[in-house]
Amino acid sequence: HVHVAVPDPELAVRALNGMRAHIPVLLALSANSPFTRGTDSGLASARTPVFQAFPRTGIPRAMESYADYVEAIDVLIRCGAIPEPTFIWWDVRLQPRFGTLEVRVMDAQTRIRDTAALAALVQCLVRLEALDEPDLSLAPEVIDENRFLAARDGIHAQLLDPGRDRCVPAAGRLATLVDACWPHARALGCERELALLAHL
Repeated sequence: HVHVAVPDPELAVRALNGMRAHIPVLLALSANSPFTRGTDSGLASARTPVFQAFPRTGIPRAMESYADYVEAIDVLIRCGAIPEPTFIWWDVRLQPRFGTLEVRVMDAQTRIRDTAALAALVQCLVRLEALDEPDLSLAPEVIDENRFLAARDGIHAQLLDPGRDRCVPAAGRLATLVDACWPHARALGCERELALLAHL
């Protein structure tokens, strides 16, 4: 999990909404759990569908505001479904206690340099999405399908691109994101770590 401090709740919600579209790429890049009970599952990330068996997982809907986010969680608490907000296990969620946006979709890595690279990418993407107007044009069905493809095929996934009416390589989508992240990496002082993505 990567926590990124966001100084304002509305900016955090803006970043949350924007990050939804990037979840499949982050999963594809980090996919690192092909085995289940010692057997090759045929998936790049077997952890993803196993964890999906729990409630309140996956990609959240787009939120209209911080108040909308709070109400989405609070209704579950008021009705006794969950005792407190950390029982929401979405791939990306707010963590108001820490003032962070938490990205939880990635598989654990076996090398520190790979973990540092993923953390840098997440930091940069959160900053990018907090400062720009999020593109909410991707339908939830497209994001969910891309998440499945990323879990199945990892970085070799072909992700749906409705704007072009075809699939595009996850690696190409990643390259585009990294290009957009360089100014944010300079601002955050994590250029070296972002460059480590080449090893992944």
